[in-house]
Amino acid sequence: MEPETSPSTSLRDFLHVIFKRKFQILLFFGITVCTVAIGSFVVRPTYEATAQILIKIGRENIYVPTLPAGGTSNPVISFNREEQINSEIEILRSRFLAEKVAESLGPAVIYKDLDRTGHGFLGGLFQTADARESPLHRAVIRLRKNIEVEGVRKSDVINVRFTHKDPDMAATVVNSLVSVYLDRHLEVHKSPQSYGFFQEQSQILESKLKQAEENLEAFKKEHNLTSLEEERTLVLGKTADLRAALNQTLSQEAETGNRLRQLRHQVATTPKTVPLDEEVDHNPLVISNLQARLVELELKEHELLTKYTDQSRLVQSVRAEIQMVRQKLAVQETRRYGKTRSGVNTVYQALQA
Repeated sequence: MEPETSPSTSLRDFLHVIFKRKFQILLFFGITVCTVAIGSFVVRPTYEATAQILIKIGRENIYVPTLPAGGTSNPVISFNREEQINSEIEILRSRFLAEKVAESLGPAVIYKDLDRTGHGFLGGLFQTADARESPLHRAVIRLRKNIEVEGVRKSDVINVRFTHKDPDMAATVVNSLVSVYLDRHLEVHKSPQSYGFFQEQSQILESKLKQAEENLEAFKKEHNLTSLEEERTLVLGKTADLRAALNQTLSQEAETGNRLRQLRHQVATTPKTVPLDEEVDHNPLVISNLQARLVELELKEHELLTKYTDQSRLVQSVRAEIQMVRQKLAVQETRRYGKTRSGVNTVYQALQA
């Protein structure tokens, strides 16, 4: 019979081995922790920039059959979603687009470590075949490795991804790739017939433009025009002067009409005769002067009303003076000192003149 091993004996043997190899175990644990810590600080993170492209039916999918002159036909739409998406994916993955992106941005700008090649005899001896290629060639290879293009299932969308250690450069490369792809898409799908049509239209328009320029030169010579811009400026200046003169004339006409209506009103309200003198201390000259002053103030009031409103201080001042003159005139006219002698009213004569 074999002797039975108790659990306490097995645990004791296990702990004995651990304590016996404790330095090796601690060394292994320390090396592992240090390696992970150093790697987390040394290894740079990688960023991914994405873009989505929607594939839609375009002019390249529309075909118009050619018919004899005068015939009409309906356009034919030829579109296979799967084939179209696969074709666009291959264009995005092509070396041509990668070269265009690398040339536009610069190989050393996209990958700054391209120039870090070995120098001297030993450096050249241990260089790989790829390292001996041009920076553009190496940049294109790395671009194509880091660019991922795939179609979204059951949709017309293509996802474009690019990974780089610099997030800004990742976004720049994706945007540049999409821009170059759009130009390439137009170039691949353009129709030679449409180019001929537009070229023909361009020639027709160029001929019409040349004919219009010749007609313009003939018109200038016929009417003795040196510069249409100068003539236009002169005509606009004369038009502005005539408008200003017309506005001034209309203003003067309105002012004259107001004064004429005012004078007619004064003629209707002014007596033909006025008292000249009285036997007892009557002064007709004062009355005449007051009436003349009243007419003058009323004319001034109407003139001010053509320029200012009723609330103007000038208008209010003239009206107050008119009221005062009228009061004085009323006082003088009510005074009777006996027999009076009347004569022609000079104010009335002045208004009639």
